[in-house]
Amino acid sequence: MRKIYNLDWKPNLILPKMNAQSRVRVDALPSSRGEIADRNGKPLAINGTAARIDLVPGKMGSDKDKAATIKQLTKLLGVSKEQIDQALSASWVKVDSLVPITTVDAAKTDLIKKAVELPGVVKTDVSSRVYPDKNASAHLTGYVGKMTAELLKQHKNEGYTANSVIGKTGTGIII
Repeated sequence: MRKIYNLDWKPNLILPKMNAQSRVRVDALPSSRGEIADRNGKPLAINGTAARIDLVPGKMGSDKDKAATIKQLTKLLGVSKEQIDQALSASWVKVDSLVPITTVDAAKTDLIKKAVELPGVVKTDVSSRVYPDKNASAHLTGYVGKMTAELLKQHKNEGYTANSVIGKTGTGIII
């Protein structure tokens, strides 16, 4: 024999002042990351700007030029040829796409200048977590890192790509 249960539902079970005519609206508000300082007010992790190095496939020139640019970028930026090739071969990439390769400290102006002199390389300023003491305090406040295949599987359908940056421990990035 099947039992039937009834629930005596009242809107105020959700919110005390809610009634049958009440409506709930959810708004997503933009927010900024909080900055972290030590007890003396010295900044440990602040919001700043970094330089993202991007490629525009259609501006990289011939296959020979493209190969030379990739080779130079691997030396300059310390990224692998495989990482660059993977980024350029993503399904969404078109000839005029801006393809992110890596992010570097905006203060490394010589490195950035050498990179953007290569065909198809563009610098984009991006918001970033900055650690004034570099590695001295970054481990205390956390960091982010490049997406791995394992993390990509764990965060499937959350909008991440192979080029994404994701929190590893805590909340920051060492630049």
